Amino acid sequence: MILFSFDVETTGLDKNSDRITEVGACLWSTAFHRAMETTSFFVESSVLIPKEVSAITGITDAMLKKFGIPEDEAILRVVELMNLCD
Repeated sequence: MILFSFDVETTGLDKNSDRITEVGACLWSTAFHRAMETTSFFVESSVLIPKEVSAITGITDAMLKKFGIPEDEAILRVVELMNLCD
């Protein structure tokens, strides 16, 4: 069985106004007892990261500007991984 797990970092805790800044994801095989694929990527955000959040996550607006991918591309990457799991 292939399991999917993921974690996100965000600009804050308000689900209505804050945005995802990083996604980490893993496909785990119970048959092989190992990760089959892992990924992590930054996501562009129209919401600036507060200094206190950057202090916790280590993620800065400059990092998102240089390495972030568009939100719609991030969603597609997550869906592609989800489609590989059981």
